[in-house]
Formats: sequence, C-alpha cells, structure tokens
Amino acid sequence: MIRKNFKKLLLTSAVILLPVLAGLLLWDRLPDTMNIHWGTDGQADGWAGKAFAVFAPSLFVLATHWLCVLVTAADPKNRNQTPKALGITLWICPVLSVCVSSLVYSAALGLDFNMNMLVFVPMGVLFAVMGNYMPKFRQNSTMGIKTTWAMADEENWNATHRFSGKVWMGGGLLIILLSCLPWAWAAGLIFLVLFAACFAPIFYSWQFYRKKKATGVEVPVFRSRCGKWVGVFVAGLVIFLFIILFTGNIEYRFGDTALTVDADRWDGITVAYADIDDLEYREEMVSGSREWGYGSARLLLGSFRNEEFGTYTRYTYSGTDCCVVLTVGEKTLVLSGEDEAATKALYEQLLERIG
Repeated sequence: MIRKNFKKLLLTSAVILLPVLAGLLLWDRLPDTMNIHWGTDGQADGWAGKAFAVFAPSLFVLATHWLCVLVTAADPKNRNQTPKALGITLWICPVLSVCVSSLVYSAALGLDFNMNMLVFVPMGVLFAVMGNYMPKFRQNSTMGIKTTWAMADEENWNATHRFSGKVWMGGGLLIILLSCLPWAWAAGLIFLVLFAACFAPIFYSWQFYRKKKATGVEVPVFRSRCGKWVGVFVAGLVIFLFIILFTGNIEYRFGDTALTVDADRWDGITVAYADIDDLEYREEMVSGSREWGYGSARLLLGSFRNEEFGTYTRYTYSGTDCCVVLTVGEKTLVLSGEDEAATKALYEQLLERIG
C-alpha cells in the first residue's frame, strides 16, 4: 500500500506541513502568545507560545497521519482496497491541519473571520465526501463500520456501508446548515449529529444480522478476543464524554457574612460581603481566554484573562448571556445562574446582602 501510494503520502505530508511554512513567513507579524483553543461558547480559552502554536499542531497531525497509514497498511485485507477509499482517507489529516492552523493564524493576526465557516463547514464537507465513498469500502479491519456482524458477513458489510454512506452524506449537509446558527447552539447540535452518524450504522448492521438470521440462513459471527472489551471501552468513553460535556452545576450559598460558590469539577470559593467593593449586573457575558480552568458545553470555570480585567475568576454557565461582576480588592469574580432569571436573582440577593 505504501509503495503504491508513496507520491500521495509525500503530497499529503507536505500539505500537513504547509501551515508551518506559513507560520515562518508570518513569524514577525505573529504575537508572542497565540490563542490555540476555543470553548463551546466560541470564545478563546487556551493559549500558547508562538513556537508551540506554529510547530506543534502540524507536527502532531503529521505523526497521527503516518500512524494511521502504517496501521492501515498492516491490515492484509487492505491490499486489494479500492484506490478511491484509500485516497480519501489520506486527505483527512491534511484538511484538518490546514483548517486548524487557519483558525489559529486568523485569530493571532486579528483578522475578521467566521469561526463556524472555518470549523463546521470543512467538517460537514469532509463527512459528506466520506459518505460518498463509504459504499466503496471493502471488508477490512481499519476503515469503515467494523461491527462483528459486518466483519463476518460480506453482504452485511456492503449493506451497512451503503446505509452509512447515506447517513454520513446527510449528516455532512446538516452540519453545513447548522454552521449558520450561533456557535454554542451549533456545537451542541453537531455533537448529536456526530453521535447519530456513528451509532446509527451499528444499529443497522445488528438489525440486518437479526433479519437475515430470522430467515433461517446460517449467519457467521466474527469473533474477536478484544471485541467485547473494545465495545465496553467505547460505550464507557461515550458515557464519560457526555457526563463531562453536558452535566454539572454551580451552587450559590448565602451565609450571614459571606457568599460561598461551589461548582462541580472545580474548586469552590468563599467571598465575604464586606470585601466586595463593587457589584455590577451585565446584559452580556464577559469574554476572555482561559488560563487555567474547566470548560464544557455546560460550564466555564476557573482563571480567565481579558483586556478589561486582566486575570479574573469565572463561575458561569456556557449558555447564559448575562452575568454578575464582583470586584473584591484587586480581584474580579464573574458569576452567572443557569439562565437570565437565575442570574438576576443572584444579583438581587447579593445587592441585598451588601447593601
């Protein structure tokens, strides 16, 4: 496989490294600290030094690219794999490298860009293209929908991948349409699309196996020593990610002399009413980049930084547009409830406590 596609491998590797060349050409114009991560609210919440931002993403993607190539080449069933199927998989990492670096450089140079267009549109196009080629995948152990029923039965494999192709093409087009929504809404809905695109084909393959077996046809089952544990691991990983991304709460306790803030998955804080120098309710959420903290589709917690406050502490819900800003000496604390009503109630209780 590697010999037959050596020129394509060189070309795709070169495309992966193109952002490094672009970073070197733009070196003098790039700031010393660059944003490299954005939260579910679309706000930058992670940063790194210029050298890391220019070199690390592309080199990591290049290493991943070659690891995937070597694993795919090691599968004997891929020796007769269709060239189109192999070709499309070779371009996944190059597209990822260019899109990620375009986002990082655009933010660093202060360019006006649409994050949805740079992230979700290429993702949708990639899904649609993968869906178009998926029916052409031949049975193998590294590419496609590798259920035990599809691996054991070529008819099941072909039917599952025809169905998967339609699902992935439809999912890709839906992702492109969702890019028109605000970032927070789009990110949450696209997660559901990705979940459906991954698990609908698995359910279809199982149903195909059951229907075929019900007709009395002897259907072989692919046996793998590690298949059961892989399934358990994947299911556990999905549950873990769902819990991390979509659960968690912030609790505000009003004592006689102080406010105590407790948050799931982050340390709490206690603020004496007498130490609060200023209290402000804002109709818009305070933005900033995360220095150290926790971010998900549900919560944004920890230490953040922006031009207005410098470094500040944040305990907010990701989907809330308003916030309460407390000034405590030289420190700033940004709080929010789960929605606008809860945030206003929080502000009014604090206002009553501090007089």
